[in-house]
Amino acid sequence: MKNKIIVISIITAITIGFITQSCVKDSFDFDKLSTDMVFNPNIAVPLINSKLTLRDLVRDWDDNELFEEDSTGFLYLMYSKHIFSKTAKDVVKIPTQSFTNSYIAPTNIDLNSVTYTYTDNTIEDFSVNNSSRLETIIIKSALLSINITSSQNLNGTVELEFPSIKKNGTSYTKIINLSTGGDTTYNDLNEYTIDLTTDNPAYNKLPVNYNINLTNSNASFNTGDEMFAATISLNNIEYKTIIGFIGQDIISIPSDSVHLDIFDKAFDGDIFFMDPKFKIFINNSFGIPMQFEFDSFKLYNAVNETYANYQFPIAHNPLTIDYPTLSNIGTSRATNFVMDTLSFPAIRDIISYNPKFIIFGVDGKINPTDPGTNDNFVLDTSKFDVNLKIELPIWGRAKYFVLQDTFDLDMSNFYQDIDSLEWMLFRINADNAMPLEVGIQIYFVDQEFSIIDSLYDNGQMNILESGVIDGSGKVVQPTNKISDFKFSSERLSGLHDVRYIFTRGYINTTDEATKLVRFYEGDYVSFKMGVQAQAFIIR
Repeated sequence: MKNKIIVISIITAITIGFITQSCVKDSFDFDKLSTDMVFNPNIAVPLINSKLTLRDLVRDWDDNELFEEDSTGFLYLMYSKHIFSKTAKDVVKIPTQSFTNSYIAPTNIDLNSVTYTYTDNTIEDFSVNNSSRLETIIIKSALLSINITSSQNLNGTVELEFPSIKKNGTSYTKIINLSTGGDTTYNDLNEYTIDLTTDNPAYNKLPVNYNINLTNSNASFNTGDEMFAATISLNNIEYKTIIGFIGQDIISIPSDSVHLDIFDKAFDGDIFFMDPKFKIFINNSFGIPMQFEFDSFKLYNAVNETYANYQFPIAHNPLTIDYPTLSNIGTSRATNFVMDTLSFPAIRDIISYNPKFIIFGVDGKINPTDPGTNDNFVLDTSKFDVNLKIELPIWGRAKYFVLQDTFDLDMSNFYQDIDSLEWMLFRINADNAMPLEVGIQIYFVDQEFSIIDSLYDNGQMNILESGVIDGSGKVVQPTNKISDFKFSSERLSGLHDVRYIFTRGYINTTDEATKLVRFYEGDYVSFKMGVQAQAFIIR
């Protein structure tokens, strides 16, 4: 398992490197190692000489290059999240259209001997959702079904003309041959434009003209009999463009969350960012007024598995979204705003809560008020996106910010080599040029995660003092610490059942988190480690 902890990762990596590399007897020339521990840089066996910046320390979990810096090297953490998006087909749908008309014999008609011709012009109500007032639809695709039924066998044709459905100025027309069957489906409406304004009121109206020619049929009808019924259906309507008043509706937006990776390993403690910011970016290419209302805004703390609820800033709730007008069809509009310490003081508390997830609940509305005009539009490419960027300048303080992690370490793989050692000692020489005080304890645990031993005696944590900071919180001078650890043969033999290393540590910023500090690109922690081991002398 990879470690993803900022400072603890260094010490843990050193420990693992020591155990997995230095405890194999072939790694040492025991004849050349003194039994007296005179440990200085000239004669110690070197294992590690490492200098790590803040970027190096978080590289395991900073896969997306979350750190950014300004011209002075001052560091920011930037988290970006796509919150939600909606496309045209998610927001605006055209229902199936179905029209049925019956044709009654105006007088006694014997079709064995006469030809019967007549014309009928109708205006159908185009079905819409949510009180829409549609004027124009450019069809991307649709299925037209025509079904003509009669109680008697009919010969002849029925020509259906849709005078307001046109392509290149020509009306859409179909001729049905009754003798070969009156049930037909067509899939050739793509690129046709439907004009729904040819009657009063000038929306949601679809004219259909029937030109009927019946002849040489073995059929006769008395006055008032139904000669035939015609049903026209438009199914699976997909559009390229809709113009008109789209109606008032609720946009269903599921709750979503923003994952803050830095808190994945948080165990306890307080962290305070001086100037955090939430930046929300909305891009909208729907030609429809929209409004979002944040009905929930809560945080999840992974430490105690609790939620904290906050009220979204009243200044942005509800939030009216900018949109392109009909004269700018095909373009988009941006609505952006910032939640910072001035407009939303609670943002500091939100970040101090160590939230692993920030959860949003949003209700969306289209045309929240009826403008009384029909100047909405929707394209098949229309879309709105909501994105969140969380900006955390690394300026603040953290108090007893506890972190933990677990590593695989099967000591049985090299236990026989450990038996040949009388003792083992290593020294860590550390320079800290970061504004952090670090406490670390490393536990050796068995298969059941029971503690067998710890690197530091009596449960105490090793403390690495913060670098020296100036009045602005910037490190101007590193601090140094040398630490020695010695394992006797008895202590080494007790590690036989070790299967994991469990690390636990805390981080305070300078002076036990009483000062505000800043992190810069050049901040670092350097470690030099040497090791000495004494083998049993076989006489």
